Amino acid sequence: MFRAVPSQNKSHPELRLLRKISESFPPVMTDPSAPRPFRVEFAQEVERMRRLLTETRLPAAPQIPGATWDYGVDLNWLKSMHNAWLNEYDCGGR
Repeated sequence: MFRAVPSQNKSHPELRLLRKISESFPPVMTDPSAPRPFRVEFAQEVERMRRLLTETRLPAAPQIPGATWDYGVDLNWLKSMHNAWLNEYDCGGR
């Protein structure tokens, strides 16, 4: 069990041990909402998305002739978005 460490005895062995342990931890931030540095790395995810876009096969013609947005996404719009994401959007430069 734990015993209370007398605060008036600065040389108490348990107090020295606790002080040594606490010194090994980084300082505690007093304000949890304060900004902290961080790093975002998503190069692998960008490459994966580019590979998925490259491997995507879109139909040559709508499955239901003449149907635009009536039965889902308009194929012409989808093809233009696919082209934009694959060839025009530079997510690595953002």
